[in-house]
Amino acid sequence: MENLSEKLFLIVVSATSSALIALFLYNIRKRDEHEKATRSEGREFIKERRAKKRKRHNLLRIYSDLLSTSINAMLHRLNEIIKNSGRAEYLKSNKNLDNFSKYKYISTLYRFGSVLGWIRAYRRERSYLNPFKYDLESEDSWETLVSSFESSLADGPHVEEIRLGRIIDLYDQPEFNQLKDDKELRRNIAIDLDNHLRQQLQSKGKQLAMELSPEEKEGLTKSINEIIERHLNKELRTRNEPSFYEVYCNLISIKQGWIYRDWQAGIGDMMIEVETNIPLRKFSVIGFMKFEELYLQSENSGTDVDPNDKWIQRLAALFAGLEFSGDSDSDARIDQIKNIKNCLEKMKEHLESIRSNLLSLE
Repeated sequence: MENLSEKLFLIVVSATSSALIALFLYNIRKRDEHEKATRSEGREFIKERRAKKRKRHNLLRIYSDLLSTSINAMLHRLNEIIKNSGRAEYLKSNKNLDNFSKYKYISTLYRFGSVLGWIRAYRRERSYLNPFKYDLESEDSWETLVSSFESSLADGPHVEEIRLGRIIDLYDQPEFNQLKDDKELRRNIAIDLDNHLRQQLQSKGKQLAMELSPEEKEGLTKSINEIIERHLNKELRTRNEPSFYEVYCNLISIKQGWIYRDWQAGIGDMMIEVETNIPLRKFSVIGFMKFEELYLQSENSGTDVDPNDKWIQRLAALFAGLEFSGDSDSDARIDQIKNIKNCLEKMKEHLESIRSNLLSLE
């Protein structure tokens, strides 16, 4: 009986040991299979990550080359306008131009629109790709430069301050002394004057106060002074003479051509089309021939018949009637274009740096 119990015990121990060994070997095999699968997945992940990064680098290089070419063309034209205003006579009036001058005018609009187009194309395309650390470091600096460029096109609060400053200088009265130290009050008055002026000109279908009739100039001068008096809680001493109203309205007439940020995006969308022949990128900027057709259509229609008409007109507002040798105090676009040129030069330099860095990674 005792021998039987020992045999049964040995059988149970042996069976248990075999089962444990089998379980142990099974777990080892499963672990090896898992580790093998994990390594395979890891390799695939790294492979996919590298492929996406390579695609993004290629995209950066492609668009940086295209945008750099576009910026170079625009800088060449801006240098021509700024350094030799005699070569920019076509900007003074885009009416009754000879063929060459007409080409130069439309070409200037096209070159600037192309810059906006390539910026818009890159921004739209990069939204399809996952960012990586290297690119973000590069793009942070790039986006800062683009933001400065957009600001040079869209922001003109200094014009409000200039306009108020001219009124203060015209009166030269002690009632304005408190504005020297109270910057917030000065800013609030400038904003109210700007809003009021735009509303008054819009209601009369005019762009500048100097274009108003003598009676309208008198009414505008008095209504602006009422706004100032309300803020200062003081009455201004003014001259009720037509010549004074004439001078007043001439001083506050400042030509502007701001292209607001959403307008920049709209112009950019007008300038690009889906690319079907080049697999490496989704967008291209339209050619000069197509742009010229859009411009001539906008010019001949006289109204917003085509949805693109308004974008052409908003683009043209930066250059139409510009006399670069004129008084920058009367045309804010003169300093604006100088600022735009500085921004484009910095963008060009950064694009060259991006291209150099990308080539070193290959």
